[in-house]
Amino acid sequence: MKKTTFLLTTLTLLIAGQSATAAVVPEGVKLRAKQEIVINNGAEPASLDPHKVEGIPEAVIIRQLFEGLVVRNQLGNIQAGTATEWHSNEDFTQWTFKLREAKWSNGDPLSADDFVYAWQRLADPKTASPYASYLEKLKLNHATDIINGKKSPTELGIQALDAHTLQLNLSLPVPYLPAMLVSHALVPIHKASVNRFGDKWVEVGHFVGNGAYTLAERVLNEKLVFTRNTHYWNDKETVINKATLLSLASANADVARYRANDLDMTSTSIPADLYPKLKAELADQLHTTRTIATYFYAFNNAKAPFNDIRVRKALNLALQRDIITDKVLGMGQTPTYTHTPNYIGEGEKIQPPAYAKLSQAERNQQAIELLKEAGFDKKNPLKFNLLYNTSENHKKIAIAVISMWKANTNGAVQVSLENQEWKTFLGI
Repeated sequence: MKKTTFLLTTLTLLIAGQSATAAVVPEGVKLRAKQEIVINNGAEPASLDPHKVEGIPEAVIIRQLFEGLVVRNQLGNIQAGTATEWHSNEDFTQWTFKLREAKWSNGDPLSADDFVYAWQRLADPKTASPYASYLEKLKLNHATDIINGKKSPTELGIQALDAHTLQLNLSLPVPYLPAMLVSHALVPIHKASVNRFGDKWVEVGHFVGNGAYTLAERVLNEKLVFTRNTHYWNDKETVINKATLLSLASANADVARYRANDLDMTSTSIPADLYPKLKAELADQLHTTRTIATYFYAFNNAKAPFNDIRVRKALNLALQRDIITDKVLGMGQTPTYTHTPNYIGEGEKIQPPAYAKLSQAERNQQAIELLKEAGFDKKNPLKFNLLYNTSENHKKIAIAVISMWKANTNGAVQVSLENQEWKTFLGI
């Protein structure tokens, strides 16, 4: 939700999960004298260290405080970030990036070595980054061995040819590599700050970044305040001078504060039960945007009973996706049977599994039979806890899911719900 009052900002792009880009002021538009904005980010960030986080609330923040080699524009297209141009060899196993003249927020010059240090730190098992495996997906030389402690981080397939030239060496061809570089985990890191302050380098007064904004204030469990980074290479096209990101986990409170004019933009999600009312009353302010995301539950396949594929298949078959998207949420979400959304890139070529064509009754029968083979039925039901982080929508979905599992398996699945705050949910 965004107010109709004209407040141009790079931060509006965050709602769609994009990186920050310069604001383009439409011709004839007169801006307010005071360019400040208050946005709800939805949760208290687990960390501000790009290598220690894995969630959307943190990625939103990092994309304002840092800038990687490339970014995405409002249309989702890749464009130059810290890198101005790039090319590969004929078989896409070596990529070379030319970096622009840029500075850190403390005025230090930014160089290719800053990316080398950052990516080596990401791969280093001592960092224990949840996104270290992303380097394996990039096919960077020796990434797997480094992550597993078999090689030194200095052997990673990344090197600075000079201060403004970065080279990536891959073990396999990756022709789509530039599109992968928008990840929040691949931004540069200011080595001197990490060396001087250790884990406290991300605190107010210590923080040094290369994004459009810098960290001015942080109140735990309440807010973060950003101000413009005057050393940012494109600061002349930045409009918002101050941005406050709130940490409201309650979507109901989020909407209530928006309606009370306490914030200018809500979080990425609003309560499903309020959506029809808001669509009717605030049609000009309610914006529904399709994002590249898939909602799923993850099970620990290494532990019983989920190490039994029959159990996992049964739970999958007994789930009525269309009920969740159309009845529980009803905000334009679409049911899917594949992890990659079929509306991006070459996604239309992704074929759904055979069971997607079965009726729900047929799926339920298969689920019951699989559970029986695995030793579970109404007299001896499969019992476990389903964990979700604080959110009205997460709760509604979870309640619907456990009801489906019980009803569609004739009571062979009985699940209890467990709720945790975001940082606890992540195990931090």
